[in-house]
Amino acid sequence: MVKELKNNTEPKKRKAGAPLGNQNALGCTTSGRPPFDKKVEAEAFLKWALTEEALVLRMFAPLRGYSFDTMMRWCDEDIEFCQVYEMCKGLVGARRELKLINIGSSVPYQRYATYYDKKLQEHERDEKKFEANLSKDTTTEVSEGFTKALQSVFGMINEAKESSKKSNKNQSSQRNIDDNNINNDA
Repeated sequence: MVKELKNNTEPKKRKAGAPLGNQNALGCTTSGRPPFDKKVEAEAFLKWALTEEALVLRMFAPLRGYSFDTMMRWCDEDIEFCQVYEMCKGLVGARRELKLINIGSSVPYQRYATYYDKKLQEHERDEKKFEANLSKDTTTEVSEGFTKALQSVFGMINEAKESSKKSNKNQSSQRNIDDNNINNDA
């Protein structure tokens, strides 16, 4: 009888696999969710992007049960998935642009003009480089000019001090001479 009590109080050791009572995972030999098949997800992603409801790219991953970061990691790992992602991004972006154009907005052209025009992209890139170099050159010129101006001002101040000392000496020596003349006259 004592042996029976010991057996009943000891916890049963389980094999790895599905949780107890999970009828959906009968026969499962591993624990956790099965990994997603990237090819299946890429096909589903493209199919979703072709629907009218697809307006926000980040919505697809949570609808399928994983995070957007996981989808981005797949883009880094799998070139085919990355290509599908780029196609879906273009489809969703074009749909959003069309919706804005249909309501009379000019924002799509302003926002995406460089996206479509390669020469405009190059021009804007060159323009940004030019402005960066220009501000760098201007900063150097201003700092050099400012330094020269400060040196000039300090030089003028020093000259004024020296001339003030000389004039003070001349005035004091003139006073001494005048004082001596007055004393001699008296």
